[in-house]
Amino acid sequence: MTSSNHDYKSFLDLPDEQFMLAICVREENLKDPARWCAEMRALAKARKIGPKTSAEAEAMFEWAGRLAIEAHGERNDE
Repeated sequence: MTSSNHDYKSFLDLPDEQFMLAICVREENLKDPARWCAEMRALAKARKIGPKTSAEAEAMFEWAGRLAIEAHGERNDE
């Protein structure tokens, strides 16, 4: 691997193209890659904090499921 001049604190700080590569998501599966990456980063940060209630846990679970379905190219176009 070549080194670069960029210092990233975590994979969440990577540019979208590298972020998707790091988590094995194919850009062509996504309707809006920039939105998906922003949501996935937000989900990762929310998971780090953790849910405070069972309702938050359920919402986080559904959020993760929706993003996973979209990442696999199995999205419902609305």
